[in-house]
Parts: sequence; C-alpha cells; structure tokens
Amino acid sequence: MPLRFCKRQVFSAIFIGFPIIGMLYYGQLCGADFEVFRLTGQRLLKNEGLYQNADGWSPFKYHPTWSLIFSLFSILPLGFSKLIFNILNLYMWCLGAKKWMSILEKRVDINNIFILMVIVLNSLSAELGYGQLNGYLFCGTTYLFYLAETDRNSYLKQGLILFLLTSLKLNFGILGVFLIFKNWKAIYGSIIGLVCFQLALMVSYGPMQAFSIYSSWLQLLLHQSFDQYNTFEVQGFLRFFMIHFDFAKARVFWLITMFISMGIGVYIDQVVLPANKVLKNRTIAINASYWLIMIFLFSPLSWWYQILFLFPAVFVLLEYSHSWFQKKLVLLILIVFAFVSYNTVGSQVIYLLKDKMIYFYAGLTLFLLFFWNFKNWIVSLGTISHQEVGSAIEKF
Repeated sequence: MPLRFCKRQVFSAIFIGFPIIGMLYYGQLCGADFEVFRLTGQRLLKNEGLYQNADGWSPFKYHPTWSLIFSLFSILPLGFSKLIFNILNLYMWCLGAKKWMSILEKRVDINNIFILMVIVLNSLSAELGYGQLNGYLFCGTTYLFYLAETDRNSYLKQGLILFLLTSLKLNFGILGVFLIFKNWKAIYGSIIGLVCFQLALMVSYGPMQAFSIYSSWLQLLLHQSFDQYNTFEVQGFLRFFMIHFDFAKARVFWLITMFISMGIGVYIDQVVLPANKVLKNRTIAINASYWLIMIFLFSPLSWWYQILFLFPAVFVLLEYSHSWFQKKLVLLILIVFAFVSYNTVGSQVIYLLKDKMIYFYAGLTLFLLFFWNFKNWIVSLGTISHQEVGSAIEKF
C-alpha cells in the first residue's frame, strides 16, 4: 500500500512538473510586458526618463519607485532574468492558491494541486507568456482579506499591502473602500508605504528629479489614449459601456456601477456578514471572491487571462451553492475558463470569445449569482433568520 501510494504521488508530481516547465518555457519565448519592466530598470541605471512618449501603448505605468526593483532584473541576461521573474510570479500564484485551499478547507495534496493545475493551465500560461505580475496582486489581495478578518491588530501590514497593490495597478485601490470600513487604521500603513516609496525615489534621483519623474507619471496616467480601453482584448464594464454608448456616457455609467458595487460590497461585510456571527473562513471566502470579481469587471484594462481572479468565486459558488442548476452553470463557466484557449481549440475560438465579451458575461454571471445566494448562504450558516436577512435587504 505505501509503495502504491508513493507511485501515485510520483506520477502526479511528474504530471504537475511537465505543465510548469511548459509554462516557463512559453514565458521565455514571449514576455513583452516583462521587457517593459526590464527596460525601465535599464533607464534608471542610465539615468534616463522612465516615462517616454515613444513607448506608445506599452509604457511603464507603475509607481516610479518600482523601477528600483526592476533594475535588479536589468543587470542580468534577458533570458535568465525573465526565467527568475516568471518563477517568482508562479510562486506567488501558488502561494495565493494554497491560502485559498486553506480558506475553503480543502486538503493541500498532490492530487488537488494536479486538478487545479489542469484547470488554470491555459490562462496561467498566457499570464506567464505575457510576463505579467498578477500573481503578486492575487496573492497580496488574498492575504489582505485574510488578515483583515483574522488579525485586526495587523492594520499597518494591511495598509502597506494595499499601498503596494495600488502602486502596481491603480484599480486595486477600490480595495481601500473595503479596508477603510473594515479597519480604518490601515490608512496609517498605506501612508507609511507612500512615504517610504517617496524617500526611496528622492534618494535614488535627488529631490528635484524625483519630483519631475513623479509629475511625468501622473501626466501619463491622466493622458492615456482611451482607444486602448475599447480593444477586443478588454473584458470589463468600461468596454461594455463603450460598445453601447459614447465615451463620456460610458465613463459615467462605469463609475456609477462601480460605486454602487463597492457600496454593496461594504454593506455585505458590515451588515450581512458580521464577523461575530459567521465562520471566519467563509466570511473571508465570500468577501475576497466578491471583490476579486469587482477587480476583474471594473478594471479599465481587464484582459482575458485575468479571469484567474474569478476562479475563487467559481470555487466559492461550487462549495456553498445549494442549487443544482447554479452548480451546472458555474461548471460550464469553469470549462470555458479552463479549456478554451490558445493551447487547446485554437486562436479563432478565443478571438470569438473576446470579441463577443464572453469572459465579461461569465464574470457578470458570477457577480449576479453572488447576489442571488447571499441570503441562502447566511441562513444556511445559521447566523440569522430568513426574516432578519429579508429585513436587512429591504432596508438596503
């Protein structure tokens, strides 16, 4: 029996190892976004401007202090630095996935890891192929919600994580709305992070040049071409509204929808899921997956492979939903996420899915299923009665 178990473990490890090696190899062939990060590090070392008009639609958009980190990759050979970067990114995805398995009370064994690897293979290989850094964002967001629910005294750490996430991608700033209501002291951690980043920038460039670089970054953010938000690659609410309305109206509808959704998210945490009445793991799972859906749907530049942010919501619905029809619908969405991509049925199908915004509609379906299930979830957890939940929803 032990020998048979050992063989199964070895075979599972081999089957997991092959796709990992394949994804890392694919990352070596592409990596356009990583090369933007690396170029920024080279510019820092050469004392050149970080933000240049000649970069077109692929400029460096992150906080200028991140150029200090990316400069470490620029001193290494391109192939080696790309490999190290993708290994670290993949590790962060694994770390976040491990924490989610713990939150959902699933065993972290080789068989579950293999199943998860099969499901995320296509979108994760695209993530590494582009040389993106969403693994850091996913892992950071997961731990942010975990700390917010389990360790109220870690507000400095929570605020610092929020700042780091937002300094990489501004759309993660919406998590600040959740965190302010959850534990407003986290603001102190974000302020500390901002001050440290500013000091590092001034030490590296000098006060005057640092101010100029910071100004260039803000100008870049304020004057980006809006055409990039209406490409078929983008799968968020902004593009959905831009298809049906002119840009001015689309932006207004996008902002209104986002503010309403943030308000509902805060209401869910503060009223529907009070921490003293609900099991903490389930509170974390419901809160975190809801806000991860928001990050995907409301990012101005949600590319298709960022459906990786939606996988927690899929597993939460499969775990907590009591409806046979809902589970079958969620499984259908999971199949589309997992098996329709460049690596399986070919590029024509995925182009069709992106052009028709199928990934957006899948995310929107998950979003609506969350609203549909909240009342049943809370009652099934034995926290409050149907009447109390109905009364709270009516008041909202």
